[in-house]
Amino acid sequence: MFKKALSALELLLNRECIQVSHRVAQEAYEKIKAAPIEQKRNVFWDCFFPSWTAGLSDFIEKAFQEYVQLGVANDGLIGEEPLQWAETNLRQLLELRLGHEMKIAHPDPSGTSEMSFAERVTGGQKAYNWITYWIAEACSGEGQNLGDWLGEGEWELDDEAVDSWQAPAWLITSPSQKDQPLEGWLDAKTTAPEVGLIHFELWRKLEEAIERARLCAEVDIAASTDPAVEVELLTEQTIKADATKKDFYPQKYGGTELCIAVSYHKAGFRDLRRLALGMKNVAHIKYPGQTYLDPMSWYREDPKGFTQHLWKLREKAKKNNWYDSIPLEYYQIYAR
Repeated sequence: MFKKALSALELLLNRECIQVSHRVAQEAYEKIKAAPIEQKRNVFWDCFFPSWTAGLSDFIEKAFQEYVQLGVANDGLIGEEPLQWAETNLRQLLELRLGHEMKIAHPDPSGTSEMSFAERVTGGQKAYNWITYWIAEACSGEGQNLGDWLGEGEWELDDEAVDSWQAPAWLITSPSQKDQPLEGWLDAKTTAPEVGLIHFELWRKLEEAIERARLCAEVDIAASTDPAVEVELLTEQTIKADATKKDFYPQKYGGTELCIAVSYHKAGFRDLRRLALGMKNVAHIKYPGQTYLDPMSWYREDPKGFTQHLWKLREKAKKNNWYDSIPLEYYQIYAR
């Protein structure tokens, strides 16, 4: 049932992602087509690009929330924390339709390079083929048959056709080349870095949207905690925790770190920053000789790796039949 639900969600989100880009590109096309040649570049950056990033950002926040809801409902099946699972699946979806973040390339250290601004930023990195497609749909003139770009399968593009696209000359964004004639078309070699620069700018906005969606999801999960359960954990179970410290021996059940991770999860909490902080400052968990010195460092620098580490600890507890023996309130000893 879970796999069917996930497949259905991915199909719906995939289509919606395409629809957002198609709708915005079509709206921009009409405005760019009607604009005088000297204003077309401004219409592209002031109309199409902001609408595109806004539409995709709204889509990202909605998709992230839906993935989180599915992950929370199937917590025992996803193999990691719902937030990290949601982000991983969202990025896989985005990569299929929009590629991934492009890291800025370093300029030529000699300072004498004749490369354009776009070439220095992208360093030869190509824009993702679907990003090129939506840019072409928004700004191409009459006679550009984008149907020739479609591959044999559904939602596939002919990479050779995409790579041979010649953008209109007015699309040039490099400061050093803005004085060139606006009429006509760029050659494919000049087009590539200009489109790559747009890819770079687009993903700066998308990364901001992903981070915003993650923060909103963290707040929603924290706010959904049953108040009655939280009150109980902070009163009666705090008293029990004092007794637990005396009567429970974590060394018999995989060690302090494992017992904290299991009990925190059993208590229904998902704030990993709070958990990592307690492990570091109160439990004094250290990782000698490893990449990260303590749980908080691991959480800050590699949240996905830390999340998977906690999941492995819980799985180890289940495999060794320790899980049920670890008191739900044990983590309270180390809570911050």
